[in-house]
Amino acid sequence: MGCFKLPFRFHKNLDSLMANFRWGGNAQTRKTHWVAWHTLCHSKFRGGLDFRYMKAFNQAMLAKQAWRIIQFPQTLVASLLKARYFPHTTFPDAGKGCRPSLVWNNISWGKELLLSGLKKKVGNGADISIHDDTWVPIQPLTP
Repeated sequence: MGCFKLPFRFHKNLDSLMANFRWGGNAQTRKTHWVAWHTLCHSKFRGGLDFRYMKAFNQAMLAKQAWRIIQFPQTLVASLLKARYFPHTTFPDAGKGCRPSLVWNNISWGKELLLSGLKKKVGNGADISIHDDTWVPIQPLTP
């Protein structure tokens, strides 16, 4: 799950297996599910049991790979991906490119989740663009 985006059907089957295990069902008998699966997936603080949606977990694992590319740009994998997919820009600004590989497609899917919560640290302000960067929590400023 940390390297590949698994198919939707596989995620659904895993969620189903976990639900059946939780309620005691098997292939021959089905038990009554007293609470909806999405309710059980809530955090314990919100009244759930902290079960995971496998699709969200898969995307989070791929976002972790994207974070490693940002944090460790000198690694072999990050260097190879930079040379192929974003030689003239930064990783957060990189697009899918022409004929992307399976690995790049998967990391790009994780990057979507990462960028939804990623903010720049202001520091001295030399690297901040007040019009383009999302340093304001609501939306970027417009001229």
